Amino acid sequence: MSDSPRGWATLDRITALETIAADALPSAVFERYDGWRLRFNHGVTRRANSVLAEAAGALEPDRKVERVEAFYASHGAPPRFQLTRASQPQGLDALLTARGYRREPGALVQVGSVSAAPLAAGFGVHYHALPSSDWLDILATVDAKAATRAEARALELQRRRVAAAHAVVVRDGIPVAAGLGVLGSGHVGLFNMATHPDQRRRGAGSAVVAALADWARLYHAHTLYLQVDARNDAGHAFYARLGFVTSYRYHYRSLEAAD
Repeated sequence: MSDSPRGWATLDRITALETIAADALPSAVFERYDGWRLRFNHGVTRRANSVLAEAAGALEPDRKVERVEAFYASHGAPPRFQLTRASQPQGLDALLTARGYRREPGALVQVGSVSAAPLAAGFGVHYHALPSSDWLDILATVDAKAATRAEARALELQRRRVAAAHAVVVRDGIPVAAGLGVLGSGHVGLFNMATHPDQRRRGAGSAVVAALADWARLYHAHTLYLQVDARNDAGHAFYARLGFVTSYRYHYRSLEAAD
C-alpha cells in the first residue's frame, strides 16, 4: 500500500487529527518541547509512550532528539517516536534512522461519518460516564493492562470535563461488547473496542460502533475515528464494512538500550 494514495488526508488534516486524538486520551506524563509532545504512560500502549512531532519548532532536530532520549531515560523507557507523513521537521524519519532508531509497525487511522454509521438492531445499550464492572470485564478479556488503567483515565476525563461514553452492548440481558467514545472538536474517537470472545462474529462489534455513533449525534459530532494495528487485516476489513476508510498511517521508530 502506498504511503500517500489518492484520497488520503492532507498533511494539515493529519496534524489536526493527531492532535485531537492526543488530547482525547493524554498520557499520564507529557511534556511539550519546541513543537513536540513527549509522552510517557507507564508502558501502556506504544502510542501513549512515544513522541508526537507536531511542529518543527526552532531548535536543531539533533538537539531535540537528545532531549527526548533524556526524557525517556528518566522514566526507564526506550525513546520512541510515532511518525506520520506530517511529522515535523521534514526528514525526521531519516534522521532517526541514521541515529540507529529501529522501525516498528504502527497503525492505520480510519475515519467514518457519524451520519453513515450502522444501526444497533437487536441489541440493548448502556452508557456510563465511568467504566462499569461489565465494561471492565469485557475489556479485560481483550486487554488486561488497559482495563486496569481505565478507571483512572475515566476520572481524568471527568476532571478535564471531556464528554466521554463507556458503552456496553447487551443481547438477551448479557453484556457482549464494549467501547469508549471521546468527543473532541466535532470528532469522536473510538477506543478500547472489545467483544467478548464467546460473542464474536455475531454483530456485537458493529453494535458498539452504532451505539457510540448514536451518542456522537447527541453532541452534533460529524466524524468517527479510530486506530487499527497495521497488521490486523481482519480489523481493517471489519471497519471497511462499516464504512470506515483509511485516512493515513503511522509507524514508530524506537532506540533499543545498549547491552
